[in-house]
Amino acid sequence: MHRDPWLLPTRQAEHPARPVIDDVDLHGRREATFLVLAATFLVTSVIAPIFGATPTVDLARFGLSGHGLPALALPFGVLAVPLGLLAVTLVIELYGLRRASALVATGLVGSLGVAGLVKLGDAAAARPPAFGAALAFASYLAVAHIVNLALFAGVSRRSRGGRMWLRASFGIIGAQLAGWAAFAFVMYSDAVVVRDMTAAGAAANVTALVLAGGGYVIAVALIAMPPFALAARGLAIYLRVGHWQLVDDDIDDEQSAPRPAAFVRRVPPPPPRPQPQPQPQPQPQTLKPPHLHDRSGRHGIQPFSSAEMRFFTEGDMLDPGDSGELPKAQA
Repeated sequence: MHRDPWLLPTRQAEHPARPVIDDVDLHGRREATFLVLAATFLVTSVIAPIFGATPTVDLARFGLSGHGLPALALPFGVLAVPLGLLAVTLVIELYGLRRASALVATGLVGSLGVAGLVKLGDAAAARPPAFGAALAFASYLAVAHIVNLALFAGVSRRSRGGRMWLRASFGIIGAQLAGWAAFAFVMYSDAVVVRDMTAAGAAANVTALVLAGGGYVIAVALIAMPPFALAARGLAIYLRVGHWQLVDDDIDDEQSAPRPAAFVRRVPPPPPRPQPQPQPQPQPQTLKPPHLHDRSGRHGIQPFSSAEMRFFTEGDMLDPGDSGELPKAQA
């Protein structure tokens, strides 16, 4: 089973001039940071399907469309998507691919759930159908995050964890290309099949959304990359997580995937407890029979009791032989 030794609070990367953090405090730091990143990702994952393709921001107001440029319509729900991508990338870098994959799977379930709610809303309210746009954005988010995970992990394996800004940029750009392709396929199919739009009108509408949305996400992600890399470095020190490297006790060969463990601190075993000294066992005392008890404290052995001795003494006193006279004859 794949293990994550760097997530255990008893194992932390040692940084120069940084003290070793208590296990309880380090566990609180890591979990609190993960909750913030996970909440950011989940919120951005449900905003896009909720808003769908409307409302949109016409980029012609900013001089980015018109005058020979293609029409660009930026969906309002895409504005927060770069934050979600950067949050997932931080989770991969700090917590590993397994926890990031679980987070992406949770976001996918949330996006599909929101799309289902939009479908119920279309059936309950008299409004233009919005399920197709919600499903298109859910597909875009799912494909984009999965591709981002795969590309970021693959490039990290090749580069051994160096140049994070380059790895993150490569992953985000590739993810946007794949994600918006999935969005275009679902959105075009919904426009032509469900809403009976012409092929030319559906293509123009989808192109405006894809170019505006994809360009916006890539531009914002690249602009935010330098502060993002600095934040990742600061969080790595704060959470005592090191750079990517191979861990010998969890891999089979040099081609196995690296994990961000850096120098994993081995906690010394606790000192052995002092063993109690065996107490000497008391010697069993054998009980002697009463007639064998020690009589050394007595003046001598008396074979008769005191009453018997008094009887004999009185008898001796009454014996006439003691006075030297013969007994008188009885009349």
